[in-house]
Amino acid sequence: MTANIQSERFCLAIHTSEIHGNGLFAEQDIPADALIYESDEYTVTQVARYGSIQRTPTDHIMQKLLRWENHSCVPNTKLHFDGPNVQLIATKHILVGQEIACDYRQTEDSIPKPFQCNCGRCSGIIVK
Repeated sequence: MTANIQSERFCLAIHTSEIHGNGLFAEQDIPADALIYESDEYTVTQVARYGSIQRTPTDHIMQKLLRWENHSCVPNTKLHFDGPNVQLIATKHILVGQEIACDYRQTEDSIPKPFQCNCGRCSGIIVK
């Protein structure tokens, strides 16, 4: 699967990922600390689901673009909520073609389905 996405700020694409399935990729260099993407368009659910992002202790969101962001124990982005908006922020310089990833352990109280992490820097199984 390949799809190109133009956020308000940066060109992104969905491609086959070496991390897992499909992932979100930079189609241009993104500087550290840049606001990559921001949206208030999402569905709220009270149950953690595959692809959801935890917003509060009781609310999770399903967001059409961010659902493609895979996990890494060495992430290059972080997720932040600013009022109703969910923001994707670069934590380091991201090169064109590089996969955009966050650390699920930083946003989730629980992971709906444990999974194998292949980063080589952790225990390998992500369960929370």
